[in-house]
Amino acid sequence: MSQVSTAYVARQPILDQHLDVAFYELLHRSEASLETAQVVNQELATSELLVNSLIEIGLERIVGQQRAFINLSREHVVGDWPLPLDPKRFGLELLENEQVDQVLIDALRERREQGFLVVLDDFVYEHEWDPMLHIAHIVKLDVAALGEEGIRDQHRLLRRYPLRLLAEKVETAEEFELCRLLGFDYFQGYFFARPELFSATGLRASQTTTLQLLSEVQDPDISLDRLEEILAQDVALSYKLLRYINSAFFNLPREFKTIRQALVYLGLGPLRVWVSLMIVVDVEDRPHALKQLALTRAKFCQCLAERMGREDTGPYFTAGLFSTLDALLGMPMDEVLHQLPLDGETKAALMTRSGPVGSVLRFAIEHERGQWEQGDKLPLSAQEVNEAYAEAVSWSEELLKLVR
Repeated sequence: MSQVSTAYVARQPILDQHLDVAFYELLHRSEASLETAQVVNQELATSELLVNSLIEIGLERIVGQQRAFINLSREHVVGDWPLPLDPKRFGLELLENEQVDQVLIDALRERREQGFLVVLDDFVYEHEWDPMLHIAHIVKLDVAALGEEGIRDQHRLLRRYPLRLLAEKVETAEEFELCRLLGFDYFQGYFFARPELFSATGLRASQTTTLQLLSEVQDPDISLDRLEEILAQDVALSYKLLRYINSAFFNLPREFKTIRQALVYLGLGPLRVWVSLMIVVDVEDRPHALKQLALTRAKFCQCLAERMGREDTGPYFTAGLFSTLDALLGMPMDEVLHQLPLDGETKAALMTRSGPVGSVLRFAIEHERGQWEQGDKLPLSAQEVNEAYAEAVSWSEELLKLVR
């Protein structure tokens, strides 16, 4: 049965010299009662912000036609995956205290060339940041932290660069007047407006239906009719699929209005990934490390099977992912398997680690535990195994950055 969940995002306007809204900054909120964000893991906070603003609530509702600013850490900027965003709609705020090196410089230059506005947040000038100042469009200065003397010093240092200055955390008329007279281009802070909270209540998909769908999409010959039939069993899952494919993640020129259209566009491969993510990220009260382990193990088993020349690697992915479901869902493995129409080989792999799939799963688990010399061997070199594991870790990290 579907459950109700609520997504939250706050926005704060950024004003120009005429005090008209130029942009909005999107701010992470985990609860309606929180005045400020409580961020433990910046990557997860950004991912949750993107999911909530782009899919659950909707970017148009939050910012209209204005460009939205979002905070990104170094990991998001230099990650070897494309940001699933329309460059014309977003400004990327690089967080302070990030390590400046050629990798970061090149990544920011690439983001700028893609069309994003590049913004340096909570900036305090240091010589090592000089290359970044030739890439950035906007630099944000924290008025409250710098004080009048600091603001004047930073303005003097930065005015020789081809960029615009944004005064943030402006809380008094005196602070605004100082920055206005210095020639700041943009202003943000409680003096103008406090963050405004947006929320949307949605349905959380049934675990049983999601598990069944993931099981069935492993069959390369499954029909569209069968996939539609499964999705029809859970309105939340159908709703989330349509919101997902019509979101700014894809930025498609037309809207998909039916489940069949979405399924045809996605294909089985991306659909498997989406359902896997739905299972993992929709589980509440489970550590981030456990969710990453589930995705890493699934991909590792699949990568090993690929390198061994197995034609159908879907069952290996399924076995790897399902091997963690007892921990993720908080129920015994036999109860989990009772709900799923799995083939005998996959069930044997999960229950007794037997058969071709089971031997790969057993090897993957032993590899995770560092038991490289104790377990069964696979017809692969150490280099092939290490490459498969590295690919799996990278894949799982990238996916978890896109969702909460």
